[in-house]
Amino acid sequence: MHLLGLAAVVGAAALFGLIGPALHAAGDLGLGPLAVPLARAVGATAVTALIALHLRPRCLLSPFRAPRVGFLSGFFGVFGIYAATNYGMLHVPLALAVTLFYTAPLWVLLLGHLWGKEPFSTRAAVAAAIALVGIRISLGVSDGAERHWLGMAAMVAGGISYAAHILLGRYGPAATDPLGSYLATFFWGSVILLPLALATGELPALLRAPSRAWLPLGYLIVGPTLGSYGLLLFALRHIEGRVASILSMTEIAFAAFWGFVFLDQRPALSVWIGAATIVVAVVILTRPTRASRPPTASNSE
Repeated sequence: MHLLGLAAVVGAAALFGLIGPALHAAGDLGLGPLAVPLARAVGATAVTALIALHLRPRCLLSPFRAPRVGFLSGFFGVFGIYAATNYGMLHVPLALAVTLFYTAPLWVLLLGHLWGKEPFSTRAAVAAAIALVGIRISLGVSDGAERHWLGMAAMVAGGISYAAHILLGRYGPAATDPLGSYLATFFWGSVILLPLALATGELPALLRAPSRAWLPLGYLIVGPTLGSYGLLLFALRHIEGRVASILSMTEIAFAAFWGFVFLDQRPALSVWIGAATIVVAVVILTRPTRASRPPTASNSE
């Protein structure tokens, strides 16, 4: 089962890594950075509600039991992640985009410390410094080439939103009601995105989208939105969270591979070096402390 857990994480990373080409395909068909996240959120809400109806009908009321937490979870977990990364991946090479997104563990540390939930140690400070070096390396040496700074900022914003979503999930209702929290996140994300998409004209564009647009949209709903998280939940039943968090960073390699296959993108060497540096930082950050390690013959007393 341990190997199945590892395989599940790699499978989830492969599905996540294909987000970029799917977003590009939807964008080429006229769907903007709000229409696509709205389709993902509404589709995921419908599927999750059907699952809840079959397994735990009382979960259908979860979005209204703690609306403030649900709203925040929807804001960060759907609007902050989906809309920001949708924009970023359309304007930044995929390998670099995902590398910037995977600064999320460091934002978890910082936001958790500010919230008073996560300790900040010397090891954490070292990891943060290494990660910052990795980000700088990933951006490459300035050569006069034009960079889409807003797109890169959007990917970092997506990482910050993911960190906030993780903390809400860890210390909010998701700790005791994951299915209900999942439904609340998608529901409130849909509520947030709907008026924005309507005001910007992206909702009519989504409703008028050609039938072939629903192939990438369907993948985004079933694959990275529902399938990947399902695989991660399965994996976490069989492997440690720190192992899953490190292994999930193989998404960077998958993003580079799919970007090359579908979009003819070739990441610069600096992106690979920077990504490896960030992986080192996350490994340092997620190593178990002495107190969390299982007792051995020398310290069992």
